[in-house]
Amino acid sequence: MTHKACCAPLAPLPGRRLAAPSWVIPASLQENCLFLSGRVDEVGLLFFETKASLAYSDAELPLSLAALPLSFHLHLPLDLPWDEPAQSAAICLELVQKSSWLRDGATKEAPQPPHCRAVLHPPTHDPADSRRASRALERFARVFQDGGGQCSLLLLENLHGNDLTQLVEVIAEQAFEVCLDTGHMLAYGQEHLSRNDFLLERTKMLHLCAPGPKGREGSHLPLTALNPAGLALCERLIREAPGQSVLMAELFDWGHIERSLPLLRSWLLPQA
Repeated sequence: MTHKACCAPLAPLPGRRLAAPSWVIPASLQENCLFLSGRVDEVGLLFFETKASLAYSDAELPLSLAALPLSFHLHLPLDLPWDEPAQSAAICLELVQKSSWLRDGATKEAPQPPHCRAVLHPPTHDPADSRRASRALERFARVFQDGGGQCSLLLLENLHGNDLTQLVEVIAEQAFEVCLDTGHMLAYGQEHLSRNDFLLERTKMLHLCAPGPKGREGSHLPLTALNPAGLALCERLIREAPGQSVLMAELFDWGHIERSLPLLRSWLLPQA
């Protein structure tokens, strides 16, 4: 199946960058990027599985992607071996290097950032031992930086089993940034994150979606599926997060993104 790139761009979101995953149509990563070119500002390259992502070659990540009018970021693997933080760091370093020829939103002020930003699922922790996740992330940061990586380009995402609040100290010390995921917040009772000034100030990306039935966040439903409380949460986050934060419609179906765009635009309108 061939999908042509959009001929005319969609009306941009007022003052914000809109991102979409590299899987919104049933096609290759390259075909998805071609399809999204002109439809969004940025694509999140889905490196969800370690083995498959490390095996990507020029066929999956052709240099021609750099010529598209898109910025890129990475979503690092979901299956990192956090019992071995150094190994997790080595995997992430290799994936960052694999995509280092992609540039994240070059501007006159920052003409050539060294690498794309990357979303990282931090280690989860047993409530009885919250320091374990912090220690693993501290070890990861040391190895990652020793290998030439920059923690300031890694965006830690809130998860089931880690809402990031126990990582505040290491986030500050190692200069990590934050990606707040609304589906996770709503599915796992993490609405309090929208009132955490420290995390909000470091938020460089919002993952926007509705959780599935009975709170199953993995469904990634369009924003039109949100209940009133969910709608209010998303609007508050979009209005209060830093203005440079990317709005990532984390929806794996282009039709779901299209259905969500009117809501996104309405939340960006000036308040009366």
